[in-house]
Amino acid sequence: MQSLIESTPGVYLDPPFSKHLGFRAVLEEPPPGFRGFVEEDSDVLESIADSDIWKEVTELLNKGGWPKTEDPVYKYVTVASWLQDASGTMQDLSFGRLLQIVRICTHQNNILGHRKGLLVPYGESGEWERLANARTGQPTAVKPNGTYVETWDELKDSLRLLLSDSQDGELEVSKLKVKFRKSLQKELSETVFGHCTLSKLLSDPQLGNDFAVILSSKARFRLTYRDPFATPPCILHLAPMVFGGAVRANAPPGLELPSPDAAAAFAPAAVSTAACAVAAASAAVSPAVAAVAPAAAVFTPAAASAAAAVYAPAAAAAPKLDVGSVPASRSKSVVTGIPAPKIQVRPPETTALPDAATPSASSAARPLRHSTKIPPCKMGCGQRVAPGVAKNGRPFDTCCRGCATGKGHDKLCGCIDPSKVGVGMCKLGCGRIVATGRVSPGQLLNTCCEGCARGEGHNDFCGQEVGEAAVPYSAIGKDPFFYARHSAEH
Repeated sequence: MQSLIESTPGVYLDPPFSKHLGFRAVLEEPPPGFRGFVEEDSDVLESIADSDIWKEVTELLNKGGWPKTEDPVYKYVTVASWLQDASGTMQDLSFGRLLQIVRICTHQNNILGHRKGLLVPYGESGEWERLANARTGQPTAVKPNGTYVETWDELKDSLRLLLSDSQDGELEVSKLKVKFRKSLQKELSETVFGHCTLSKLLSDPQLGNDFAVILSSKARFRLTYRDPFATPPCILHLAPMVFGGAVRANAPPGLELPSPDAAAAFAPAAVSTAACAVAAASAAVSPAVAAVAPAAAVFTPAAASAAAAVYAPAAAAAPKLDVGSVPASRSKSVVTGIPAPKIQVRPPETTALPDAATPSASSAARPLRHSTKIPPCKMGCGQRVAPGVAKNGRPFDTCCRGCATGKGHDKLCGCIDPSKVGVGMCKLGCGRIVATGRVSPGQLLNTCCEGCARGEGHNDFCGQEVGEAAVPYSAIGKDPFFYARHSAEH
């Protein structure tokens, strides 16, 4: 094409030494009556056509009727050519001005829209459909019986789950919907939350302060946690999402999990944690255990009655646990209301350690902190593995990057005895090391629970003494009911 332009008399190439397709052919002598080119970035309507022409253009485009082109590259040319043939007034305009009119009607005036890559009247376009769905909170491009994210809490939990599965703790925004579809078997539609674009959804204040969209070195937008030093929150309560809505847990000795019919009587809120089915059994055996069962706090009266009917007979026949002495603050179970057998709790035994590589007694007594999909640290500390990969390309298999890469332990590593590396202990006296992360820049956490240090409330693995029985989590670390509540399959 460049050779043809250069060899044609009266035509020259602009710019003369352009590479690729960034050039145009220009006449050396303008034609008679030529008033100059229409600037492509001009948005002043009066400079392109008068008000009567714009009125006629609007009426013609609203009716539609132009032929559908097979190639979306020619979509503007097709509509401009149709306008030129549809009206004698349009024939007096140059083709360049008609092209600019079509572009303005598409990008500014909302007279034209897109459907399958082609230009259509705005009332038939995908833009109008998305706008209408955003105003009514309906999903877009979701099958009639398809599953999609419906609430803000579900959206935030889903993002946390996907971020925990990523190796670098980041998600590419352009692939976010595909991640939802493949990993969670559900669609993400921004119109459900009142937005027409995904970028506006991710910047909505209702999403909270946990997430941020950053621009990577490859000029791609990526979603990550806003605080890079913060420890990702526990996602154990997302087990129903991971297993497609089915709660899986191992029943403690002497008890059986309820049948699907009996489980259906539980309140939906109670099924929000992987341990809700066994929490009723724990409450039926001891009020001390019920005081630290998070699921027991969300049971409704109807769910409590159903739980009592299922578990009370087996709980009454279950043997007492002879493991120490902690007085119960109530003589009746907080869930079932029936007299509960007395339970004795004994603090975990502590022994001397032969070397620093052996997990400490306090570490061994800590409850599992890994999620339902992230494996535990191979050192036996009970922590989940660190995110990322080692130099050999394999994922980390310990909770400490230094352990996995062979560079030694960092000072917040849970793999070794904290007393030998100077790691701070939880100020609440639970016997565990402080959590990794920071409350604010320069201030480390002083508890094993971020919720305590941040003042946001306790999470499921907090060492704070909770409930009226005041039983710390470390004191019931060997309780079979405790592990049954937190050992969903992974």
